[in-house]
Amino acid sequence: PTTASPTSEQESSWIEDLRAANNGRPLKFCVIYSGFHATPSDLQWLFEPAIATPTLHFLGGLDTVVEEKRSTALVERCQDPTVLTHPGGHYVPVARDWAMALAGWLRQRCIDTPDEEANESLRVTMKAIEIG
Repeated sequence: PTTASPTSEQESSWIEDLRAANNGRPLKFCVIYSGFHATPSDLQWLFEPAIATPTLHFLGGLDTVVEEKRSTALVERCQDPTVLTHPGGHYVPVARDWAMALAGWLRQRCIDTPDEEANESLRVTMKAIEIG
């Protein structure tokens, strides 16, 4: 598959820097809190084709900042999204139940992958979440 790219040189500089920082590898996952589809036409390259990176979306059931239809529009632009709706508003849920849901999702996607160096760092982080 082709890699989506911005149209202007200014837009592409941060994308090139991000890809270089990740050694040209695709992202393993993306966790999104109160995310939404950005509608300006010059940003549509971000959503076409659909986002292939595994995504976990945390949405606030009482969010009054981001309309539900805008969050749903982003979810629909992801190939295999996981969506969790917490009972609050426009914030990052930090209660143990929500942290454990995040930890479990990350474990499923990352712990058993071949990149052992990256996985060791993640194992330490996950252990800290479980202990905390």
